[in-house]
Amino acid sequence: MKLSIITATYNRPMQLASTALPSIQSQTDRNFEWIVINDGANADTKDIINSIKARADFSISYIEMEHPEPSSGFGLCYARNLGLDAAGGDIVSYLDDDNS
Repeated sequence: MKLSIITATYNRPMQLASTALPSIQSQTDRNFEWIVINDGANADTKDIINSIKARADFSISYIEMEHPEPSSGFGLCYARNLGLDAAGGDIVSYLDDDNS
């Protein structure tokens, strides 16, 4: 069974790089895909993912989305749903950018 791990991040590239990314990289079972949703299309987040994507020994999907109007309050929901649409695993999990 393949696992899809979805991480939505909004303007916190350093949090993603210092917490979620090392957690993903430390996994010993590589039968997973990591789907990163860059909510707001932060350029630093894109650079971080691009820098590891070529040398990673697991699948990484990167998706950018425009952040919805602040009054909607549904940015995280939209981001997670985009990740769910892209997921190809038998099991889906969510890893926030500040979790490991």
